[in-house]
Amino acid sequence: MNIKQIIKGRRENKENLKHLLENLYTISAKSKTIVICLDSTDRSYLGCVKVTHRLFPNNTLLIPSYYSNVLLSSDQKLKFCNELINLNLDQIIISGHPESLNFIVDYCYNKIKLKTVFYGALSELIVKQNDVQFSKIMEYLKDGKLVSIGYNKAGLAEWMNNLFGFNTYFIQLFSNIKAIKPNNNPIKKIGVLGAPNFNKNVVNAIAASLSIEDTEIHTFSKVGFLKGSFENRIISYDILTDQEFEDLRNDMDLNIHISFSEGSGGQIFIDSLASGIPCITSLNNDYLVGNEYLSDLLVIDQYDNPEIIKNSILNVLNEDKLRLRNEVLDHVSFKNKEGNRLLDAFINSH
Repeated sequence: MNIKQIIKGRRENKENLKHLLENLYTISAKSKTIVICLDSTDRSYLGCVKVTHRLFPNNTLLIPSYYSNVLLSSDQKLKFCNELINLNLDQIIISGHPESLNFIVDYCYNKIKLKTVFYGALSELIVKQNDVQFSKIMEYLKDGKLVSIGYNKAGLAEWMNNLFGFNTYFIQLFSNIKAIKPNNNPIKKIGVLGAPNFNKNVVNAIAASLSIEDTEIHTFSKVGFLKGSFENRIISYDILTDQEFEDLRNDMDLNIHISFSEGSGGQIFIDSLASGIPCITSLNNDYLVGNEYLSDLLVIDQYDNPEIIKNSILNVLNEDKLRLRNEVLDHVSFKNKEGNRLLDAFINSH
């Protein structure tokens, strides 16, 4: 790195801190709770940022970053933490907790009440970096530097509380209801809109959808071995804006989100239901527990079996649209109330 790059980097860091503090003062003027989240780079941390804004729309503070690296010098981190301390906040919640945000705990734990939210599942801890950071979070909880932790994965809060005695909470993801008019597409449009990675299991969903006549599959995946034979029935997309993605999702007769691992079912699943559009999910969340009709219709247990998925798609497409739509919207309304209650319990915990 030459001297010009060093000077440029220092100037950019100075501007990063300036904007960060401006945003901090704006939020703290309205709320004594600051929710801190690493900002996204391309699609890295994008899901975490969206969930954080959804759960904490009025007090989310994004930390400037490049992927998982905070774009602040050591001195700037210290100045930022001193500003947090001087504001006499009630609490700070770290939403999604990568290693690069540990400095907030290290600097502030004895001055401000600190909490954290962990998104995801224990299965992700097979990756060493994730395992090391989760161990650090547990160390903070054991030492009292973090007073509580929230999970959006069913069962984790109870498991950790029972095993370690930590102060834990379940946080249910919720979505604003924006019911749209039912679709009457002559060809059934099926959305398989998860990211094209192994966990999202999009290939099984696409394969199952193609085995049903008069269907059109919309996806971000480029499944070559299928697309070559079904060029006119698989419509692939590149990166869309949030509004473009929402419009696409809401234009489907049915969405499928049968990932192998998920927190509360995933934003695609919950947001689809909040628009009144059925979405098939996998047996990796408890969002539909308590509603036998929706559980039987929309939850797949063999989600690595394209024939089972096909049968589930047919059951949904053959169901009475109005009954299904009303049942879905009523359930989302119920879960939203539950989600707000659970979130309030976490925020107001001591």
